Formats: sequence, structure tokens, C-alpha cells
Amino acid sequence: MDLVADRGRRVTVDELNTTRLLAHARQQAHQRKFDDILIVDVDAHHYENEHMGEILPFMENDVLRQLSVQGRSRNSLLPQVIGYQDMGGRVTRYPLRSSEKTEPGRIRDVQLGERWMDAMGVDYSCLFP
Repeated sequence: MDLVADRGRRVTVDELNTTRLLAHARQQAHQRKFDDILIVDVDAHHYENEHMGEILPFMENDVLRQLSVQGRSRNSLLPQVIGYQDMGGRVTRYPLRSSEKTEPGRIRDVQLGERWMDAMGVDYSCLFP
């Protein structure tokens, strides 16, 4: 897959590897001795759009359910993209997240979460509904 990065250069990536992507963050966490202190991410994010098929039957609001059905083809709840989350192509985890390999038998989201937490020295991660 080719991604257009900042300044128009193309980056070819076969699959995402969070551990490799965050190797520099892991190095900095080690240098700064983050493993010696408690770090809690109190604003963690979850990719619920990857599980819309499981969530839709429990959605009571007809309007939100319809928006979700329409957005499933583009992996988005909202009808349009708002913001600049990919930072001009420099943040590859959004378009490549589905290509990352995980071990069979364990929940994919848990494995991916553990990878970024380990890389950045995060001990606990809080999700809010």
C-alpha cells in the first residue's frame, strides 16, 4: 500500500507494526525511566468502528444507528471526516491499522493496546463510554 506522506513523498508499507512504529518512543521511555513510575493514560481511545456489526443491535437511537450503517463502508460513525488525524500522511496507524498482524486466540484490540502501552511505558489505560 502506498501512502502519501508530508511533502508529497510516497511511503510503501505492507503492514502496520505498532512495536516497530513506536520503537523510538520505547527508546525514549527507557531513557527517561518511565518503567520506574506509574503512568496512566486517562484519555485512551478505542476503535469501536471496527466492531459496528456487534454494536448496531444495541443502538437504541434510530438516527445514530442509521448514521452508523451509512458510515460502515468508510469505517466512520460521522458522515464526513472532521479534523486532521492523519497529520498529512505522517500518522500511518489509521489507514494501516487493519493490516497489523496479531496472535490468534487473543482479542485483537487487547493485543494492539498492549503494544502501544508497552512502547510508551503506560501502565493503565482508561476508557470512558
